[in-house]
Amino acid sequence: MSDDPRIGTPGTYEFSAPDGVLDVEWIGLDPMADTRARAHAQRVESGSGGEYVVTQIRRRAATGWQAVPRTTSTPSG
Repeated sequence: MSDDPRIGTPGTYEFSAPDGVLDVEWIGLDPMADTRARAHAQRVESGSGGEYVVTQIRRRAATGWQAVPRTTSTPSG
């Protein structure tokens, strides 16, 4: 995990598996931050050699923690 002093502030993302938190990173507040968080989750999984699966991503916002879906939904046409 990172020792970034921004950890815990808005823009922090938490990556969890059923056994607990795997990683915490400050990724940012911009509109593409969720996309980067999903990519980070994939790196965490591949870096574990398949031992861990990220089952939840949470984003720290000014009002508390918010769930981030693993995939983006697209409107059906």
